Amino acid sequence: MNKFIALTDGQWEDQFKPVDNIIEPDNDQRFETYGKELDYVRLMESERRVWTCVEGEDDKLITVNGMAFVNRLYYYVCDVPYEPDTDYEVTDPDYPWEG
Repeated sequence: MNKFIALTDGQWEDQFKPVDNIIEPDNDQRFETYGKELDYVRLMESERRVWTCVEGEDDKLITVNGMAFVNRLYYYVCDVPYEPDTDYEVTDPDYPWEG
């Protein structure tokens, strides 16, 4: 059974260091789920550096390690690889934002 670790988005950013999207800089740190961006993400998957933002229950955004396909919105690639045999769940305590 895998170990489970819950993180806030700030803890995740500090620990895993998401990289900027060099293919499409307007996307900041998000990588699309198709085309050249997906090709790049697939290259990073074997290094355990890919994370997926998915839509969870009650329209909450959750980021999980690895390449998820169900309810995926976009990917992240990080400088620091995640630990094997570990499932991470990253949430933003301030989401959804009001305004």
